Amino acid sequence: MIIIREPEDMEDNNIKERYIKQNLLPRTISAVILAPVILYLVYKGGYLFNSLITLLALLMSMEWVHIVNSNPLRQYKKLWYLLGIFYIALPCLSLIYLRQLDNGLNIILWLLLTVWASDIGAYVFGIAFGGAKLMPLVSPSKTWSGALGAIIFSCIIGGAYIKFSGLNIPSWLPMCFFLSIVAQIGDLAESGFKRIFKVKDSGALIPGHGGVLDRIDSVVTASVFIAGYYLINGNL
Repeated sequence: MIIIREPEDMEDNNIKERYIKQNLLPRTISAVILAPVILYLVYKGGYLFNSLITLLALLMSMEWVHIVNSNPLRQYKKLWYLLGIFYIALPCLSLIYLRQLDNGLNIILWLLLTVWASDIGAYVFGIAFGGAKLMPLVSPSKTWSGALGAIIFSCIIGGAYIKFSGLNIPSWLPMCFFLSIVAQIGDLAESGFKRIFKVKDSGALIPGHGGVLDRIDSVVTASVFIAGYYLINGNL
């Protein structure tokens, strides 16, 4: 596992812009290759989908442990390991639970497309408009304009999928809105975790994206949110 330390000069906006542009092509290629594979396994469900979740859980665990061990002076290691168990197990169990529901396929596809739209919207609006930082102490590159773009893209893409798939979510607009918010919280939480250990990426497994923790940080919180909502309300 490769741990990339975050250089101090990454705080400079020009360096950040160059870094983003250099990673745009590998990010795009990785997404084009991985997205169809993931969607296919989601579509198939059963042991194939469960195997995907198991593999993701294993890779996430390896990255989490390696990050925690990367700083031998960091206190409360056992507490960080315990936190990692919950951080990884809850979303994995949530995804398996959601996929097994009667309309599980549509729910998972809607969740993924809405979260991916949130990530893309934040990326596009952040580069296009920039502006005030969202939480500079946690993630210096994230902006309020990016957060707004994430919400807009989520509502458009998530709402479109609900309409054309026939997914029964009467309050689709607030659900897409809150799903984007929760996804962004997941992104910020993982950024905060890496910042504590002075790590820029959780790994280098996925070109342009970093590690598995970097790629599915938004899905982590979004899946738990939707599973919890469904358990409480019995439907969406």
